[in-house]
Amino acid sequence: MTARGTGRLPLLRATRRRAMNQTNPITIIESGLARCVAEPRGSHGLESYGLGQSCRFERCEGKRMRYCRVYPDGSFPDYYETCGEVIFAGYFEPVEVWKAAKAK
Repeated sequence: MTARGTGRLPLLRATRRRAMNQTNPITIIESGLARCVAEPRGSHGLESYGLGQSCRFERCEGKRMRYCRVYPDGSFPDYYETCGEVIFAGYFEPVEVWKAAKAK
């Protein structure tokens, strides 16, 4: 079974994420809910988001850069897609934000 519209297996990605986090620690700067204000339609690796749809997000800082994780569907809680902060701002509007500073 694949994640809706991605052709990728969410469980493999989640397993890979845990393994990568052990060697490349990240800091979650903030998390919350965002609303889709422009449909990406596959641009920048983002798909399955409809105009007005709400989704969970995390703004992260890694060793080399800052980026956003976007969780498209509650059915696969460990599956996320990543994009830069500028790309995120072009497609999503934060609705609820929780500040955080924890290493993962």
